[in-house]
Amino acid sequence: MTFVVFFILFLWLKFTYSLSVTVSCSVKQIDLLFIFDDPFYGMISMKPKDSCFVKGDGHPKLLLTLALGNGTGQKCSVIQREGFNLAVIDVNVHSELQTNDDISYLIRCPIMNPHEKIQKTNKIEMPPGATLEIVDKSVMQKKQPAIVGKPYDLKLVLPSNLEFDIKIGQCIAFTTENEFAFLPLTDEVGWLSIEQESNS
Repeated sequence: MTFVVFFILFLWLKFTYSLSVTVSCSVKQIDLLFIFDDPFYGMISMKPKDSCFVKGDGHPKLLLTLALGNGTGQKCSVIQREGFNLAVIDVNVHSELQTNDDISYLIRCPIMNPHEKIQKTNKIEMPPGATLEIVDKSVMQKKQPAIVGKPYDLKLVLPSNLEFDIKIGQCIAFTTENEFAFLPLTDEVGWLSIEQESNS
């Protein structure tokens, strides 16, 4: 049975809009339907943004379709890992500017057998907001983008109504403008992994 898992990614998860997402996975494509409570004029995209994006024109619904198959990885950064098609989706409140209200998702769709019947869908509501900052220890100020190899503190600020059961799983590292890679920070139970070096 097809299922989808969302991971909220990195800096400044602070929302001023309400959003729900419906994901449909099939052999040939991944369909992402975004439904906002208010008119949306921003942009939903994945890397590289010049070929994989859709801009809002004031309607509360937007559909982004990611084609799967040979050559797709060169056009859009959809990769295959451990039986899943993976993609990072950016939701930008403004179509041209970056703001503190922007958010990113890691989409996981199972790689389906071509002989399976057509897609199944899952609907996921946006979870409560939180704030995640990366602080440079050497100057004690917010640093963006983070630099591989330098020490950073992760500070997670939560609303009072959230449960305090938190662990860091994996970090998504953007190795180039158009691609991403996995950088494990902890093991499956939350223990710190062996320190890794990267030349990215």
